[in-house]
Amino acid sequence: MYLYYVMCDRLCETMKETDNIILEYSTRSQNNEVERFILGRLMLRPKINICGMFVVDLNSFLLISYFDRFPNVPRNQGLRKFLYFNTLLMFYHVISMFSSIWTLYFKGDFWNFLNIYIVAGAICMQHLIMLHHASLLCYMYESLSQLHYQLIHDILDPKLSLIHFHICTLMTQLNVIFNPVNLWIQLCLLLTNSMAGYVTVVNIAAGRMDLDSYTNILGSSLYLLLCLHMYLYFMLCEWVTVKAKKTSYILKEFSVKSYSQEFEKMSLSCSVLPVSISIYDMFNINLQSFFTQLSQTLLYTILLIQIDAQHYLVQ
Repeated sequence: MYLYYVMCDRLCETMKETDNIILEYSTRSQNNEVERFILGRLMLRPKINICGMFVVDLNSFLLISYFDRFPNVPRNQGLRKFLYFNTLLMFYHVISMFSSIWTLYFKGDFWNFLNIYIVAGAICMQHLIMLHHASLLCYMYESLSQLHYQLIHDILDPKLSLIHFHICTLMTQLNVIFNPVNLWIQLCLLLTNSMAGYVTVVNIAAGRMDLDSYTNILGSSLYLLLCLHMYLYFMLCEWVTVKAKKTSYILKEFSVKSYSQEFEKMSLSCSVLPVSISIYDMFNINLQSFFTQLSQTLLYTILLIQIDAQHYLVQ
């Protein structure tokens, strides 16, 4: 995957260099072909993107060069244990689901096999997307912790403002990249959790709860693992947001007390760039939004129960 991003980045850089060379020719040459070529480049603006929504380049991947510059500066790796735990949850959930799928396939129950295969594929994609986003946020958290250590111990890098700008830009790029998939994940979780709660309440009221009912409600008895993964994902987003806000506050305090140009640049980047993880700038991804989604799930479950009860009374 890293090599894929490198190839996309090299191709984008080559196209930009070609545009610059053509623009240089246009200022010196009166050739009509060069002018038409420039007009075509300005109209098309070729980029490597996914569904026209976000550009694929190396900046949307990892900025490993920051860790390479200061290998001896300690960084806070406290979020990694939650990231590893999320990885174990994902593998355990995915393996258990696909074992159930293959059991249905060998039994010849192709209808249930197809239905569960679609659901399992969607759940696996949700796991992978949240894990990928969480790993990039974990990298950002460690980078910000290195910035904190440098500020506390007066280890001033000549490119400190540039590094901080890249970290803040990475947060902005992650918001743009993961906007569509995060919105899809949140809607899917809202609907599936609400339907699972509705089926649970109906079965409890009818007195039909048995082992098969629990299996259908929880998704091979492991549906709650996805909810736990979602909770840890929201918690990681909360911690990264708090760390970024603390960094912005510290840099603004330093810019007031210090006359260094680097601190002024970092303070300016803090004022311009956002320090929150959001979905289309509509709502932030943190623990508050997680509990808000839980309340929305409960309200939607109550709505489904009321609709079912009204339909029963009409009949």
